[in-house]
Amino acid sequence: MGRVPDEWLLRQWLVGLVAVLLSCFGVEDAPEPPLVGLPDVFAERSALPDCGRADQYVGQVDAVGPAVDCFDAALSAGGTAELLVVGYGNDSDPVFFYHRALPGGGMETFLDHRRDHYRSSDWQRFVCPEARSLRDTGECEDREL
Repeated sequence: MGRVPDEWLLRQWLVGLVAVLLSCFGVEDAPEPPLVGLPDVFAERSALPDCGRADQYVGQVDAVGPAVDCFDAALSAGGTAELLVVGYGNDSDPVFFYHRALPGGGMETFLDHRRDHYRSSDWQRFVCPEARSLRDTGECEDREL
């Protein structure tokens, strides 16, 4: 009868271990979507210095952090950079915002809505020639893809 409690403890330990391992799979950051269905203008864009990634959640007015600071510094100095902002909604998958500080000034933003099943379009592109920072974009034009 001494073996039954040992087996029971082992089973409980294994169930707990499996639960912990499975819960870890949902904790990872949202990866960038695969490179299928990309508009040519996005796929063929020139490489720019990478400022990294910032997350923006529901209720958060602007993305913040070192990656945004890097992008804003490049944009305000007339330099080039690229910043990925991952926007998380209430009931949709993440939307990916690729902000690019362009040579000669201004910025362009590509919005990848492929994971958001509530959108009617997969991609959008905006060009903001007066942009001074991610927050201060000035007038922006919706461009064809």
